[in-house]
Amino acid sequence: MTATRRETSIMETPIAISAVTQEQLTQYGISNIKDLSYSLPGLSIQNSTDTSAPIITLRGVRSNNVTEVGDPAVGIHVDGLYVARPQGAAALMFDLERAELSRGPQGTLYGRNSIVGSLNIITAKPNLEKQGGSITVNAGRFNEQGIQGHYNLPLTDDIAIRFAFSDQSKDSYLNGYYDGSQPDWRFLPQSIQDQFTPITDQSQKLQGLIMHGI
Repeated sequence: MTATRRETSIMETPIAISAVTQEQLTQYGISNIKDLSYSLPGLSIQNSTDTSAPIITLRGVRSNNVTEVGDPAVGIHVDGLYVARPQGAAALMFDLERAELSRGPQGTLYGRNSIVGSLNIITAKPNLEKQGGSITVNAGRFNEQGIQGHYNLPLTDDIAIRFAFSDQSKDSYLNGYYDGSQPDWRFLPQSIQDQFTPITDQSQKLQGLIMHGI
């Protein structure tokens, strides 16, 4: 767990907390932020009228304003960094190590916008000992199409690089809401990380995101 800004076991963390591991994410088929509500008690995530904007409810408290001027009741963090709008967290739900849900006010550690709790999404880190990767494709109704994958490459005993990408697109309930030849929403995030451990653990991450949606 890193809910207290340092690594501890879940039994030693003095917070009401639940976590979903990488194995559970794969086993339960969790591929988007909405699916987390099926594995984390007390958490409910539903789409707003804007299909790309999830509304997060924890312990019965939520904020319906998902615009840049709204203050969410549940803070969302990716690798400890605050994500101001839930749409951003929805697009970054790929190549994950785990997800942690801390219940109760978290203002001391995470600042404002976490009066009910905090959802911390941890991305997978480069592995110094294993080379390999995976690719997953998916399809669904409303012309939903997606592909995501990663590749981990150790360069030396102390340096490793991990590439990850995702491309998800889907049409809305209306035909040609914007442009009939284009999907009505699309997420295209990519990331690259390197792990450098000659003396102490050090990692760097570069991530980009293209998002279009109604």
